Amino acid sequence: MPSFSALATNLVPNIHLLDTGQGFMHYNNESSDGSLIPVERDNVSEEFAEKLGMTKEETYAYVYGVLNLPAYQTKYANDLKKDLARIPILKDKEQFAKIGQALLDLHINYEQVEPYQEVLINGLSYGEFIHGQHDYTIKEMKHEKVRNEAGKSVSDLSTIIYNAGIKITHIPLRAYDYVVNGKPAIEWILDQYQIKTDKDSEIVDDPNQFSEDKRYIFDLLLKVINVSLKTLDLIEELPKLELDSNL
Repeated sequence: MPSFSALATNLVPNIHLLDTGQGFMHYNNESSDGSLIPVERDNVSEEFAEKLGMTKEETYAYVYGVLNLPAYQTKYANDLKKDLARIPILKDKEQFAKIGQALLDLHINYEQVEPYQEVLINGLSYGEFIHGQHDYTIKEMKHEKVRNEAGKSVSDLSTIIYNAGIKITHIPLRAYDYVVNGKPAIEWILDQYQIKTDKDSEIVDDPNQFSEDKRYIFDLLLKVINVSLKTLDLIEELPKLELDSNL
């Protein structure tokens, strides 16, 4: 599995959002003449946009589409580990730009995506469950443990124990195929959204305090499941890795 990942955000990220990653801003508001007055500038190469025959917005989306193409990640895996990503000019450029824009919108606005509702929560549908009174406080989400054919205890990826009173089942295993920085996006939620205490400072990191919405983490988990599935659907629609012989 390729280790390269591309992830869009509308916030200024820590450089380790993706391990040893690099960030490329669509716009740059730094001053070009040393003055204190920032001027928003588009960082997309005019020369490359002209070669593609696209606007800068379309070019930015085209690049994101190419970076998310599994065949590209596999073919150039060694180069992507040690060098900047180099973007080829491919056939079906418009389709790459169209799907790339859909991926940008999906990843940047992941919190606005509808929660995935084809799961069962305590045996109830999403709509039935959320109309009841529940404690959504989390300590550490985890997969339920089951015995495999060899009798070994393994994680059941289709089930997440949200807290002592909430169990989410029927999670589609396909959702785990969307991997960011070497780990399924769903697993990042389980890893990051838990109560942790720093050993040195003894400061407690409690994600339950991140939002006044008591269902924020619960819905976020279901949204990321939906984002994962939608991302995989869009990636499957990307054209083949074929160079444009006319350029």
